[in-house]
Amino acid sequence: AVSRQKDKQISSRDSWDINKMAEKEQIPDAMKKAGGPLNAGKIAELTGLERKAVDKAMAAMKKDGSIVSPVRCKWEPAEPIRRRAMRILKPDV
Repeated sequence: AVSRQKDKQISSRDSWDINKMAEKEQIPDAMKKAGGPLNAGKIAELTGLERKAVDKAMAAMKKDGSIVSPVRCKWEPAEPIRRRAMRILKPDV
């Protein structure tokens, strides 16, 4: 009985991790499709995810640097360093 309980715990944890990874993929996709910075409410609307799930995923993404805030309360995917450097050196690119 104990091993079955552990299997259930592990499988539920694995499915939670998979869902969380899917959220982290959907959020940047929605940002790219929108073509500009978005707030969490708009991302939730576009992706169909719950607002609370979007907030949690975005908090993790902010921490790891995969999203940045160009405008207060709005976020967009972080640019690769090389492209950002080229934009600074050649603003018309």
